[in-house]
Amino acid sequence: MYGGADGVLDAGTLHYLTERALLHHDPVNVAASLLHGIATMHPFYDGNKRTALMAADAALGLHGKMLTASNDNAASFVLLVAQGKKTEEHVRKWIGRNSGIYRSY
Repeated sequence: MYGGADGVLDAGTLHYLTERALLHHDPVNVAASLLHGIATMHPFYDGNKRTALMAADAALGLHGKMLTASNDNAASFVLLVAQGKKTEEHVRKWIGRNSGIYRSY
């Protein structure tokens, strides 16, 4: 188990983020919306970056895809997202490259 507090800090934010993500029809856009939103808006007391990454991977998994980035690459990237240094567009491109769905980036 990892340290930190358990639970949802802001249920309204979490609901907003999931509803917003589901407006997209493309799995990469759904995954990018979840990863960026959770990592930047922090709806949980702890584990927002880990949860953001897992939510994105789960969204891809519903379409038979998965993130293929190394653990170090994924951790570094999600940290940059959480610090506000990557936009949702950056996240979309990163997910596309690291899921085998989009190869043109």
